[in-house]
Amino acid sequence: MNAVDAWRAVLEREYAALYGYGIVGGQINAEQSDEQVSVRAALRAHALMRDRAIAALESSGTTPEPGAPAYSAPGSSTGSAQRTPRELAAAIEVDCAFAYLQLIGSDTVTGGADADEDADAHTRTKEVAARWLQEAAHRQWQWSGAIIAWPGFS
Repeated sequence: MNAVDAWRAVLEREYAALYGYGIVGGQINAEQSDEQVSVRAALRAHALMRDRAIAALESSGTTPEPGAPAYSAPGSSTGSAQRTPRELAAAIEVDCAFAYLQLIGSDTVTGGADADEDADAHTRTKEVAARWLQEAAHRQWQWSGAIIAWPGFS
């Protein structure tokens, strides 16, 4: 996958995450203040990642797509309507994590005249995506108490 397509995938997942966390926040009652704090923190994090994805696409000369009016819940074909808010939040993080993995594996070096600059950008992109992957895994663990097994990791 090339970098532009990987950034598009990240942007799409970030839009969906923001939408999904709006649903999660609406389902958590006021007595669950720790969970409300976690929802607000996740919303801030995903808004920053969305903004970074938009900036990356714009810097590549690509016009980012706007967000959709609504999104399906992660895994909606597998009965997500029965999910608790915590389960939905964990699923949102897993979806985002897969997009970050695609970004890590993307071909971000163009090999143009500024090959050294491209290599630096390539490294920075992978570092950012790896940090986001760690953050998503942490949030997923906060919501579910478990971490999924990633392909290639034991």
